[in-house]
Amino acid sequence: YTKKGFTPLLAEWKKLCGIFDRNIKVITQKRMYYGKAIDVDDECRLVIKLKDGSIKRISEGDVIVLK
Repeated sequence: YTKKGFTPLLAEWKKLCGIFDRNIKVITQKRMYYGKAIDVDDECRLVIKLKDGSIKRISEGDVIVLK
């Protein structure tokens, strides 16, 4: 990480993560979101597409994968 930066680490993590393109519920301190996990951005925020089609970036919360 100290030699190559965060980008290679994030790319490897994305390959191993099983949450993308799955329906999820995210519970933050302020509210709850339902949508589809689509990415993790360069600031390590989970990017989800909400049911209304809007995009939300979430930096904290509990994620539950829905069936």
